[in-house]
Amino acid sequence: MHEVPGLHEYVIPEHRMPMVGIDISTVLRTIMSRRTVRFTYAKPQVREGVKDYVAEPYFIKQSQGKWYLFAMVDGHMRSFELGRFRSFVVTDSTFERDLSIDPATMFNNAFGIWDDDNLPVEHIVFSVSRQEWKYLETYPIHHSQSVVKEDDERLTLSLDVKITHDLLMDLLSRSHSITILEPQDLRKQVSTILKEAFERNNN
Repeated sequence: MHEVPGLHEYVIPEHRMPMVGIDISTVLRTIMSRRTVRFTYAKPQVREGVKDYVAEPYFIKQSQGKWYLFAMVDGHMRSFELGRFRSFVVTDSTFERDLSIDPATMFNNAFGIWDDDNLPVEHIVFSVSRQEWKYLETYPIHHSQSVVKEDDERLTLSLDVKITHDLLMDLLSRSHSITILEPQDLRKQVSTILKEAFERNNN
């Protein structure tokens, strides 16, 4: 936008911008050149603090406004939020990319950045108000979202997706409208979180 004169008069970007600790163009060049990297990363878990990694960078992904680097660490794919890097050093070493890893299909059954192979794809059924549906109709939670039934006041929807922390947070953000119908474990989990939140904020 800065490179095109006058564009700021017609395009208004999001003012809430994520913190990015490293230059994205540097990360992309490193990915394309298949260079191993060393970096220091501040983990979100407070007790784990800052850790050092040696990794093989594969791709970057945006999720809910934040950018993440996906890199192979000791044979396992890991995600790292770009705002949490404290250092980033590109080494002279190169690596052979595993061509069986396809970023285009990697998150087909997941919401956000989490895709745990140990988690099953579950059939989620929930209802929302017609007002909430106006938002979900144009911006579905997941590509598997479909309408099960509808009446004058509410719609029942379904998803076939892994139940991850990211998905749970999205569902909870709609707690003013949503009713989880199945699976029962998810319904109980949402109920417990909302009950604890009520107790914390009702003292």
